[in-house]
Amino acid sequence: MSSSSPEESTVAEASSESPEESATVEKSPETTSTSCPLTHALLKEYTVSELLPSSFSLVQVQSTDQFTSALRTLFDANILAAPVYDAAKAEYVGMVDRLDLLLYSVMVFGERNMYAKDFQRLVQSSGAAENGDDHAASSDTALDSSDFTMSQLKDFSLRDKWFPLSHKAPLQMLVNLFSTYVHLHRVPLIDRETDQVCGLVSQFRLLSFLHAKRELLNPDGLSQPIGEWALKKVICVDHKEATVKAYSTLLAKDVSGVAVTDDDGRLVGCLSASDLRGSAPGRLFQEFHLPVRKFLENSQMARCGKITTELETCRLGEPLGTVLERLVDAHVHRMFVVDDEHKPIGVISLSDFIRQLRHSLSPSSTE
Repeated sequence: MSSSSPEESTVAEASSESPEESATVEKSPETTSTSCPLTHALLKEYTVSELLPSSFSLVQVQSTDQFTSALRTLFDANILAAPVYDAAKAEYVGMVDRLDLLLYSVMVFGERNMYAKDFQRLVQSSGAAENGDDHAASSDTALDSSDFTMSQLKDFSLRDKWFPLSHKAPLQMLVNLFSTYVHLHRVPLIDRETDQVCGLVSQFRLLSFLHAKRELLNPDGLSQPIGEWALKKVICVDHKEATVKAYSTLLAKDVSGVAVTDDDGRLVGCLSASDLRGSAPGRLFQEFHLPVRKFLENSQMARCGKITTELETCRLGEPLGTVLERLVDAHVHRMFVVDDEHKPIGVISLSDFIRQLRHSLSPSSTE
C-alpha cells in the first residue's frame, strides 16, 4: 500500500507492503510485537473473498452529499457506514459512519442545544421527507452546509479509516489490520479488475469465519482462561443519563461502546453505534433527550421487536473458546467481564478476540 496516506484508494495486494507499515491511525500496544508472525496455512491459503456474502449490493455516498442526504442513505439502507465516492476524481476517498454524523451534529449544536430551533427544523424536515413532503423537507439547516460535505465529514470521528484490501489478499492481511488498529471495524474489498468496492468485511464477520474454522485453531489456545488482559478500564454511563450525553462520552473517551449501569453500578446495558439503527432520522433526533436506558429499549424494540434484559457477559477464568461461541451466537460486538455483583470490571472487544486468536493458531497448520 502506498506510504503517502491511508485514505488513498490504493489497494493492498498479497505481495505488497503491509498497510500496517504505512498507516497513521492509532495502533494497539499489544500488537506491536512481531513474536508471533502469521505464517499459518489457515491465514495463507484462505483469501478475504471467503468472507464475502453470496450477494452484495453496494451502498455509497457521494463526496458532495450534505449531512441529511448521507444520513438518510445510511438509514434507508439500515447500515452503519458506507464508502464515500468522489465522482470528480473517480475514486473512493474514505468511509463515513453514523458516529461521524453524530459527532458533527454535537459539534454544531453542543449537548445543551441539541433541541434548539435549528435542530428542530432538521427533525421536522427529516420527518417531512419520510412522508414525501418535499417542500417541507428543506435542506437549509445548520447541519447542511456546503462547507461540510461528506468530503470533510468522512472519518470525522477518526474511526474506520480507509484501508482497502484486494479481494484476493490472504486472510492474514485482514487479521493483521483488525488486530493492530483499535478503531478499524470494517475494511472495504476492492476488485482490481474494476477498481470497485465488491464488499465490506467487518470484525464480526472475520470472527464468525474463524469460529467456524475453529478445528484449525489450537485447542490449548481456545481453552485459555479469560485473564488479566481483559481487565481494562470500563467507561460507564448512568442509566438515567441523556442519550446525547452518553454518546458524547463514548466519543470523548474514544471507545466503541460504553457500559450502562444502574444506581448500584450493576451492568444493565451497552450503548454503541449499532443502537443508532433503531430509529428513523427524525425520530432518532427526537429521542436523543431520552434517558439512555429508555433509548436502548426503544432501539431494541425497533430492531428486534422485543426488549431484551439479558446481557451476554463473562467471568474471569472462563475459556476463551466458550466466550467466543456465545459472542458469535448472540451477535454482540463486545463482552463485558463482570464480578459477583454483576458490576463491569473489564471488557473484551472484537479486536481483543482477534488478537487472542492469532496466538491460538494450530502449530500443525504451519507451512
